[in-house]
Amino acid sequence: MNKVEKLVDCIGPSLRSLGRKALIFSINKACLIIAEAPNGAFDQFQVTRDIYLSVANQIGRSLGTTEQMIYRALTQCWDGGHNQALNRTIGCSLPQKPKPSEIILYCAYYVVYGVPYQEALSHPDLPKPF
Repeated sequence: MNKVEKLVDCIGPSLRSLGRKALIFSINKACLIIAEAPNGAFDQFQVTRDIYLSVANQIGRSLGTTEQMIYRALTQCWDGGHNQALNRTIGCSLPQKPKPSEIILYCAYYVVYGVPYQEALSHPDLPKPF
């Protein structure tokens, strides 16, 4: 979890404690799913179904509240697409804000494999989970 905390501090240095905590838990859970998935492939819908519910239970909040906390935290991180640390994590500067589940998965992929997802697309030996 230490790598995830460092990443969240890098991409969202001004995040408030509960949103930061929820984001850390969600990326960490996504890392576990990616690491356990055969060939790194998994269903993107697992984020909402598995990750958000798990995070809600960990922080003692409702599912809806947890989704809102993560959404707001990631909106702060996105910062209009000008967050260079997030762009390095994704591997490019995206023209529009991705869904929160996509950002979580990009961050988890970066933590698990140490390579931005967009750069991994050109590496045939790395799995493409989504």
